[in-house]
Amino acid sequence: QGIQFFDVICINRYFAWYSQSGRLDQIPKLISDELSNWRQRFPYKPILVSEYGADTVTGLHSDPPLMFTEEYQNDFYRAYHPVFDNYSSL
Repeated sequence: QGIQFFDVICINRYFAWYSQSGRLDQIPKLISDELSNWRQRFPYKPILVSEYGADTVTGLHSDPPLMFTEEYQNDFYRAYHPVFDNYSSL
């Protein structure tokens, strides 16, 4: 534990990459639940999503998007960013 002694909470999350691999549909709920839980536990601490992302192979394409394609990486970020917009305190 010990998190109560830190001024800022930084989390690294790779939903739909290292966990739930390929499941872009799960990103909004998982990251929203994660951020809500941290906010509930520590209502006055700043929360930073310090690391998240998906790798890609330049020029690799697929429809539907598959991991390592440019489309997957694009959709990955499109799933995370609207959730971040819902948290003005991030």
